[in-house]
Amino acid sequence: MYRIFIGSSTESIKVAEIIKDYFSKKYECTIWKDHFFELNESTYDTLIKKSIAYDYAIFVGGVDDSVIRIGNYKKRKSVRDNIYFEYGLYAGILSKDRTFFFVNNKVGIASDLLGITLIQYSENEDVLKGCQQVEEKIKREE
Repeated sequence: MYRIFIGSSTESIKVAEIIKDYFSKKYECTIWKDHFFELNESTYDTLIKKSIAYDYAIFVGGVDDSVIRIGNYKKRKSVRDNIYFEYGLYAGILSKDRTFFFVNNKVGIASDLLGITLIQYSENEDVLKGCQQVEEKIKREE
């Protein structure tokens, strides 16, 4: 049975739980809030140590922060920085083919991710469609 790690911000936990509910019928799923982090260890150390225990990872980039871009000084909604970091960390460890990013379509994404097909959502139905896409990719690997 495949194991899936699901990361999100506190603000996007409801989307993470929808994803967990979808996949937990066939796979073992862990959301970061499910006693994932070790006592007396840094978040970074736990993320690295536990990454090898998972076959896939899914990260949720929600409307979590606001940023001001220097170019035009306009304020816009953004994904939390740690989610970008954790997505990159797991993509490096598990591979980009086994790490997925659900991004709320109300946020601008980091320029380094432009050109990568991400799963965009605005409604719960979009999240479920994204889960179906991920499941199809997992099945192709099987």
